[in-house]
Amino acid sequence: MELASPKDKNIEKLLENLFGRFGKTNFELTNYWDGDLCAIGLRNSSDKEFLIYVSTWAIQENRYFVEIEDSDSEVVLNGYTNGNRNELEFEEVCQLVAKYFRLQPIYEK
Repeated sequence: MELASPKDKNIEKLLENLFGRFGKTNFELTNYWDGDLCAIGLRNSSDKEFLIYVSTWAIQENRYFVEIEDSDSEVVLNGYTNGNRNELEFEEVCQLVAKYFRLQPIYEK
């Protein structure tokens, strides 16, 4: 699964870690934001019910903005709570991936 264009190192690191945790074949990359080096979309490769949008723009290293849309493009969960940006850590992103993609880790941390 190759990206058409290189992404921000934090996006590439996130993908590497997610693939290692859940298995690369469980993901389909959705790169609607090809010109945006700090954003990527993920779908479960066997169930396209949700899109998880991840951005690292203007966020400290190893933190992520996450928005989750359902198949009707309705926002289910976004990275804002009470008007504040959530700067999610990797483990928090993993919890969302597990929940919305119904995936189990291929290893426990």
